[in-house]
Amino acid sequence: GTLVIAEGTSENPVKFVARGASIRAQKLTLDTQNQTVRAVGEVFLERQSTFLRRELRSRRLKQVEREEIFTSTARGQNLFYDFKAQTGTLDSASLLLPQANIEAGNLIINGQTYTAKNVILRPG
Repeated sequence: GTLVIAEGTSENPVKFVARGASIRAQKLTLDTQNQTVRAVGEVFLERQSTFLRRELRSRRLKQVEREEIFTSTARGQNLFYDFKAQTGTLDSASLLLPQANIEAGNLIINGQTYTAKNVILRPG
């Protein structure tokens, strides 16, 4: 397997882009065999997901679905993410969503779901 280590600074962080996710951090360690990434220092994580949304219409009308792209942005410290399992953690996290801003001591990423611990929730 290959281990890739990249270091930047807080003013000029390292950027990694893969499968609808973008990670910026002071230091990134990518394990290509296990398909994991570890980011140290201040971390910015942006993830895009595509959803099919069905329009609310009368049952007599034809159902209409449209594809929407949803972007979530998280900032925190010390990210670990497993691309195969689509799971990870981010410490001291702030998660910006269209409906709310969430601040958490720890953010657990599980597929398209986030679990936050020690939370402060602010309407977006």
